[in-house]
Amino acid sequence: MLDYRWYQFDDLSARELYEILKLRLSVFIVEQECPYPELDDLDQSAWHLTGWDENGQLMGYLRLLPPDVKYEISALGRVVTVKSARKQGIGSELMTRGITKAEKLFPEKAIGLSAQVAAQPFYRAMGFDAVGEMYDEDGIPHIKMIRPCGGLVDK
Repeated sequence: MLDYRWYQFDDLSARELYEILKLRLSVFIVEQECPYPELDDLDQSAWHLTGWDENGQLMGYLRLLPPDVKYEISALGRVVTVKSARKQGIGSELMTRGITKAEKLFPEKAIGLSAQVAAQPFYRAMGFDAVGEMYDEDGIPHIKMIRPCGGLVDK
């Protein structure tokens, strides 16, 4: 069982921020072979969800952006798990907790995300629907997805 913790940017320690950025860079840039500007100036406005194992190793992460930061609605993004821990439910747990937090903080707002097309079935299972056409984001096909407001997840 992981220890899940929420932080706002200024509450992250240097070590926690380092581990978050290391995980994001190792997956989104190195593993996916996609050089892009990972530091996008949105982290300072975000809520950050981390999942730590019993050895203090970061196993998963996502960020929640408030409405009017990226979209008019709140947005989940940077959902990532370490390669060795995939297919163990960590991504689903991160998303469930992210949805719950978004619905508590912003109950009148839908939740958006920019999904890699390959991950679309995962997000659809979490209640998100594709809107619009596919688009290229840094060489990877993406699609915007939205989860309507309401339907608070039990967690």
